[in-house]
Amino acid sequence: MLRTCVLDFGGNWDTHLPLFEFSYNNSYHSSIRCAPFKALYGRKCRSPICGTEVGDNRITGRELILESTDKIAQIQQRLQATRSRQKSYADKQRKPLEFQVADRVMLKVSPWKGVVRFGKKGKLAPRYKSTTTTHGVVIIQVTIHAIIVDDRSQPQRLIEL
Repeated sequence: MLRTCVLDFGGNWDTHLPLFEFSYNNSYHSSIRCAPFKALYGRKCRSPICGTEVGDNRITGRELILESTDKIAQIQQRLQATRSRQKSYADKQRKPLEFQVADRVMLKVSPWKGVVRFGKKGKLAPRYKSTTTTHGVVIIQVTIHAIIVDDRSQPQRLIEL
């Protein structure tokens, strides 16, 4: 929403941020099935434009607490339903990875900062090694006996194979 309005307002878009916030808080959200302001306060936002929506009845004390907890529970249920719907969609799109011997794969390289990867250091170093051929699946179990910190504060592992 902000990106679409930046071009209309030109260079002074930051002066309109309160209007963006008001618009966002009063627009309908499909995940909670209402506007965030209405979900939080239980009523529509009063604005100078819509001043006629002000009612005479006010909810106080225990009724307000009960209504708020009911709304919170309802919103949590709707968010959970939305999460499960999005998860099921993602699970349908996801396919399990299976490799056979002699398949060509890309090896991911450690993303640690400061590690020299393939002769280059820093964030411009390659993250993947060129395609390699699998030679079979091997499961390796490694036991770490101790971690020694040297003068450069980089941990070194003593590994028993």
